[in-house]
Amino acid sequence: MILTARVQSWGDLWGCVSESMMDGRYPHGEYYRPVTNLFFALDHALGGLEPRAYHRTDWLIHLASTLLMAGLAARLFPGRRHGLRIAAVAGVLFCLHPIHLELVTAPPRRADTLCLLFMLACLLSQSLPGRDAGTRGRWMGALFAFLAVGSKETGAVVLPVAFAWHTCFLRGPCTLLERLRHGARLTVPVLIGVGVLLGLRTLVLGGLGGPLPIAELEPVSRTELFGSLIERAVLPMPLLGRSTMDWPYLPLLAASL
Repeated sequence: MILTARVQSWGDLWGCVSESMMDGRYPHGEYYRPVTNLFFALDHALGGLEPRAYHRTDWLIHLASTLLMAGLAARLFPGRRHGLRIAAVAGVLFCLHPIHLELVTAPPRRADTLCLLFMLACLLSQSLPGRDAGTRGRWMGALFAFLAVGSKETGAVVLPVAFAWHTCFLRGPCTLLERLRHGARLTVPVLIGVGVLLGLRTLVLGGLGGPLPIAELEPVSRTELFGSLIERAVLPMPLLGRSTMDWPYLPLLAASL
């Protein structure tokens, strides 16, 4: 990833935004993540192949996401003291969550952390009841949505999240149809940001790309796959030894905690 993202000339810089991830060397699919490429290029320019340079950036991204999460909590709960307390609790829980700490220690997972960072920034730029972000705020949200999807394609989830945000945070009595119209109207800039990046992705990859089947892996049913994903989400692997994973109630206990 560093080899294909490093910038040593103007041609390399153009390659960061005009090539698929790892310049087609990734064997299990085609992806377009120019923002992640540019961050790796910046690390290489500042620190070469020194590992600490990359880890430092990963920690800074995590810190920035933590601050954005705390800011988001403070915005959602008005009141100076009350909002600050909630922001502190939300920030600490977010910062120390095992899933996030797993991502920080694996530089190739930077796509996930960058995607989350820009999604949080997008939500912070949106309006709340009694606090209209204005045209500038909404278009800043479009830029952050563009960067989120440019970090990792799963950033496209920012579109339904922003739509739900504007649909729910509508003050005063109104019908469901009015809420949906309000949400759709305010989400248009985010839609444009996501759409522009997906359009670029299609041009670069010659299609939407995505994962390729891996012959070495046995196919699993959707139920098994869903169960495995839920278990990994609520029960991060490194925190427990292999012997404890055989206990069937452990995922339920982790989910309840």
